[in-house]
Amino acid sequence: MTRASLQRCGKSCRLRWINYLRPDLKRGAFSQQEENLIIELHAVLSNRWSQIATQLPGRKNNEIKNLWNSCIKKKLRQRGIDPITHKPLSKVEKDKET
Repeated sequence: MTRASLQRCGKSCRLRWINYLRPDLKRGAFSQQEENLIIELHAVLSNRWSQIATQLPGRKNNEIKNLWNSCIKKKLRQRGIDPITHKPLSKVEKDKET
């Protein structure tokens, strides 16, 4: 029986630790509090996902970005809020007309 040995370079090991093996990583769905914090931070920091991730321990910048693009933007629009400016959609549309 031969055993296949997986050879990883230093960078690969580091990325695997950061993205999958770290014990402080949170897995699973985001809480409502986390989503609200992302919305607040996005209003201040825009699309600076790495900076936003520093305020959400255990969450990775890419997973925050994916949540924003797949869920939160839609929720904001449904509530009548522009996800870019964080202003009411009616005000944004009026500003575009003038």
